[in-house]
Amino acid sequence: MEMEDNMKTLEEIFQTHFNCPEPFDKNGDLTEQGESARKKLVSLVIDLESLGLISGAKRIEDAVDEIIDHNNY
Repeated sequence: MEMEDNMKTLEEIFQTHFNCPEPFDKNGDLTEQGESARKKLVSLVIDLESLGLISGAKRIEDAVDEIIDHNNY
């Protein structure tokens, strides 16, 4: 699998990997689908940490929440 050179937005990640066509509403808040995608992403990160593949799951979760809270998606 070849890695892409361009950085994806959180919105694109939710759309591409979590089948979430509209993760944010017009006010920038998570939709119900967006919240589900967020939970799946966090769960995946925690699972990857438990396998020893990554570290800092809590830091990653906090960073995702920071992106969402500041509409930097």
